[in-house]
This record gives sequence, C-alpha cells and structure tokens, in this order.
Amino acid sequence: MLLWLLFALLTAAVIVVVAWPLARGEGGEPRAPETDIAVYKDQIAEIARDKERGLISDTDAEAARAEVGRRLLRAADAASVSSAKVAATDQAARRRGRLALAIAILIPLVAIGFYLPLGAPGLPGQPVASRPHANPRDASFGELIAKVEARLRDHPEDAQGWDVIAPVYLRLGRYDDAADAFRRAIALKGETEARLMGLADATVASNGGIVSEDARKLLDKVVALNRDHPGARFLLALGKEQDGRLADAAKDYREILASAPPEAPWRRVVADRLASVTGETKPDEKGPDAEQIEATRNMTPEQRAQMIDSMVSGLADRLKKDGRDLQGWLRLARAYKVLGKIAEAKEAIANARKTFAGEEKSLAEIAAAEKELGL
Repeated sequence: MLLWLLFALLTAAVIVVVAWPLARGEGGEPRAPETDIAVYKDQIAEIARDKERGLISDTDAEAARAEVGRRLLRAADAASVSSAKVAATDQAARRRGRLALAIAILIPLVAIGFYLPLGAPGLPGQPVASRPHANPRDASFGELIAKVEARLRDHPEDAQGWDVIAPVYLRLGRYDDAADAFRRAIALKGETEARLMGLADATVASNGGIVSEDARKLLDKVVALNRDHPGARFLLALGKEQDGRLADAAKDYREILASAPPEAPWRRVVADRLASVTGETKPDEKGPDAEQIEATRNMTPEQRAQMIDSMVSGLADRLKKDGRDLQGWLRLARAYKVLGKIAEAKEAIANARKTFAGEEKSLAEIAAAEKELGL
C-alpha cells in the first residue's frame, strides 16, 4: 500500500512538472542564437586585430579562431532551428491548455497500463557499473566540419561560413578545398588581407610548394594591403629563390629578419633560407637542431609548407624532370642539410656531379658547395 501511495505522489509531481509550462504558456525568452552569432563574429574580428597588433602569435590566433569558429557553427545551427519557429497564437494557447488536461489524465492511465503487466517492485536494482553510459561530449571535430559543409551546401551565400571553414581545410592539408572556400568568401565579401593570404597559401601548397604566377599576384595584393606581412614577403622571396634570383631572395630575407620581432618563432626559418642562398653560416645557424625542429611545428601552415614541401618535394620533383639546373641541385642539397637529411643532401650532390660530368666550371661549383655544407 505504501508503494502505491508513493507512486501516486510521484505521478502527481510529474503531472505538475509536465503540464504546468503548457498551461501557463512560454515564459521569458532565452538568449537568441543570433546574439551568440554576433558575439562570436566580434570575437573572430578581435582575434584578427590582436594578431595584427602582435599581441598573439599566428599559431595562437589560428587555434583561437578555430575554437570560436566551432562555437559559431553551433550557434548558426541553433539559429536555423530558432528561425523556423512561429509566434504562439491564441489558438495555440488553447491547445496547450487542452493538452495539459489530457496529460493530467493520460499519465496515470498509461503508467498503470504499463506497470501492471511488466512491473515487479520486488526485483533488485541494476548495479550502476553495469548500466550503459551516454557520452556527454560534444560532436567530434570531424562531425562539426561535416555539419558546416552541409550548411554551406544549403546556404552557399554564407560568407562567414566560408571564412570559418577555409583555414580549417588549410590546416588539415585539404588545399584544393581551402582554395575553393577562400575564393567563395572573396566573391561574397571581397578581398581582405586574411582571405588573400589564405588563398595564396592554399595555391602554393596545392602546387607542391612552387610559388606560381597566380600565387605571386595574390601575395602582391597582400603586401599592397600590409607591406610588413611576414608570410607574404617570405613566400615572394621563396619564389625568387625558386627562379634562381638568389641575390634578390637574399635581400628580401635580410629585410624580413631586420623587421622581425626577436621572439618570432619563424626567424630561424628565414635565417636558414638566407644561409642556404648565400652560403653564409653563422655560429648559431649550422643546421637544424631540436629547437629549430620545434620551431617548425609552431610555424604557420604556409611557412611549414614552404620549408618542407617546396624545398624537398617540389624542387626534387622538378629536378627529376629537368636535371640541367645546377643551382637547383645545390639549393636542394642545402635544403636537405637544413632539414638534417644528410644522406639525401649527399645524393643531391652526387646527382649534380653525374648530370654535369665533364663540365669543369660546374664541377668546381659543386665541389665548393659540398665543402661549404660539410658533406
């Protein structure tokens, strides 16, 4: 008897909890998803301003932007749901009242109907350890990307969405997707320093690290907007190096170093490129050490892509097709030496000797480079 009295009290409590909101109508409005979206957009803009002022590093700015971007996606999903709702009418209010009454009647009947054939109050409870546990975590990063991709398929005019997903694609190595996303954002909202630089990064990376003419045009636009942009200046200098204009590249590398903050993690990368094209070896720049390798992990995607992809994959592939480029072989050997790949550097020197066999001037230059690199 006591058990049934307890069931009755619990049933009454459930009826009150479920039916009361229906009977009284909706209360205060929660904060609108549109408000969250505005806040997150302001945060993204603030991150960009802090990055421009040098208050945060490129890596921290990118990580913060990605996190705010994920929150923005969630808010955008909530906004789409919220926008589908319509204001309650008087007829709806009457329906809520009738529904509340129906619930008050049906809950006890349904509960009893289920319990009588199935219930067994004498059975022991299930141990907590054996109960299934729901995963309370949010969706994975991959699921979030899939959600924003689905949203952009339905709303390709969402420039903010393209702005959010483009650098994510770039960080994941999906360079063609990144380039397409940056182009869409530019078409919708115009050219900005960040969009142009992102498109240039993606273009260079998708081209195996080669700074093409299209990439240079984009980089020139970035420099026109911000003449001190280190990433754009670095890639332009790298393009000159790839063309064999070593003196011009060295001049640009020196200018970048002269204006770089002392604590910039990419200073060592630029210094190594300068040493590679000039043969200048400073006491603290004799080759890659643990600190330098760690610095490459903290570089922005374009700097890391250029140092590794262009000087190894891109240049090596080009020389396999056309080996009659002495300076190309020597640059490849220097790049391998900077990366600590001594065996590959020696192989590049050997290939150069084989290609230019019998040419005394070329062989003398190869021997000088081999001695300079300590191979």
